Amino acid sequence: MGTLAKVTRRTAHRRGARYRAARAPVSLIRDAQARLGLSQENYAQILGVSVRTLSRWMTGATAVPDEDRLERLELVGDVLQAAERALAPEAVTDWFRAANPVLGDLRPIDLLQSRAGRERVKALLGQIRWGLPT
Repeated sequence: MGTLAKVTRRTAHRRGARYRAARAPVSLIRDAQARLGLSQENYAQILGVSVRTLSRWMTGATAVPDEDRLERLELVGDVLQAAERALAPEAVTDWFRAANPVLGDLRPIDLLQSRAGRERVKALLGQIRWGLPT
């Protein structure tokens, strides 16, 4: 097999994997937005995209989010799962929206915009889950 054929085949494989991964984010995006009780504006801000882009992703009208946005989606999903393990299901949305003294009186939802903020929120949720002092 020639070099061009190998490259073309590898590229097609990567695109195929990315296409398959693209179908999952639509449900992931909607699910996380609903579970966090966010408006499209707030969620778009957390993901670092415009409301129009988020809307297009949700309807499947545009291409897949790029790798950076897919990673953000996964990380926000990880934080949400950590919250669901640490808190009562009915308390998750309120916890993300309330100012938290351990986070310097910031709302956890506001910290989801940066990697460091997401890690900080996730660490706090781990402490809550395991009953460690905060």
